[in-house]
Amino acid sequence: MKISTGTAVLFNGTGKELQITQTEFPDLAAGEVLVQISATTLCGSDLHTYEGRRQTATPAVLGHEIIGRVVALSEIEPATTYAGESLQIGDRVTWSLCVHCGECFFCEHDLPQKCEQLLKYGHQSFATHPWCGGLATHIILRRHSSPLKFPIPSLMMLPVLQLRHGYGSGLRRAGGVGERKCRSVGGGDAGSDCRRDG
Repeated sequence: MKISTGTAVLFNGTGKELQITQTEFPDLAAGEVLVQISATTLCGSDLHTYEGRRQTATPAVLGHEIIGRVVALSEIEPATTYAGESLQIGDRVTWSLCVHCGECFFCEHDLPQKCEQLLKYGHQSFATHPWCGGLATHIILRRHSSPLKFPIPSLMMLPVLQLRHGYGSGLRRAGGVGERKCRSVGGGDAGSDCRRDG
């Protein structure tokens, strides 16, 4: 059964009512994945945006701490996980807050968080980047979203969602950790530091 529409909650600016919209999904581009959202936690940046202390393009679907199940994959180019594994329908996943292009100067020098075309889930206009936030039934993972598979129930993952932003950056800096033990010290993109043990 092909899923063709979803529901999203749109933030239209501070002091304005949230708007519920139902609309169709666009065709998936190369490397994209349609995920049915199981759970979203709200971050301080979401609250700052809602209260007007942080600017974002509107209308926007807030929320970037998300977990869900894969319901559709691009037919043009299959998506892979951060570890290079193939994604399958039904996989439970979470992903990076930021999407990088993979081709600019910063991406080529292992600094994807500084990408010239950086996209941040939960901080984009629905008009230009539809299905890009967690307060919705579905989200479209863009190419280079670095999804991670999780075999444990969604509710058990909620506390981990708040920690993963910095750990993804730390793991990338540490290089392939494979089966080795890994220790991460610090909690955000700026503070995380990941080191290999052995």
